[in-house]
Amino acid sequence: MRLMRTGLADDLFATAHGATWVGGIHALSRNLEAVPVVFDGQRYLMEFETPAFLTQVDAFENILYATNRGGSFVPKLDHRVIRISLADSGQNLRNLCRLSATEGPSNHERFSAAIRRAVLTYYRSAPHANQYFFLTTPETRAMLLAIFHPLPEDLADRYDLRVHEELADPFIGFTLVSKLL
Repeated sequence: MRLMRTGLADDLFATAHGATWVGGIHALSRNLEAVPVVFDGQRYLMEFETPAFLTQVDAFENILYATNRGGSFVPKLDHRVIRISLADSGQNLRNLCRLSATEGPSNHERFSAAIRRAVLTYYRSAPHANQYFFLTTPETRAMLLAIFHPLPEDLADRYDLRVHEELADPFIGFTLVSKLL
């Protein structure tokens, strides 16, 4: 569990309305931006982390991902690691991967659609950062893969998607590219 600055969660969700809502992009630190999401009345924060390699002193090897065949997946330099956290009524953030089945979203298909909207909100503002990675658990893997795979028909004519199936657990990843660029 992580703590947010007092009042920050309320500020991020101040304009939220309805049972499902996706907000705009907000900077949380030098290498972290977030999109607030409300789903079934619960507040979630989609965090898009820029690799520390780009913003701090960090080894290049720290951005490599293990593959199923025992090798390394080398992401593009400007990629994002996505975390989804539940923002409780206090200032606590609890990672989706650490929630019990009763605490997480009940309708995975609708939740994936809301998260998809948040990813597209971020992508449209930063199309150069179009490669995304999630840390998963056995319980969250299918739900997180369903965000874009298979690519919904209403998006297939506008976006190309490559799921990085070669990534070893616990990570999944994908590259999203607009066909208009």
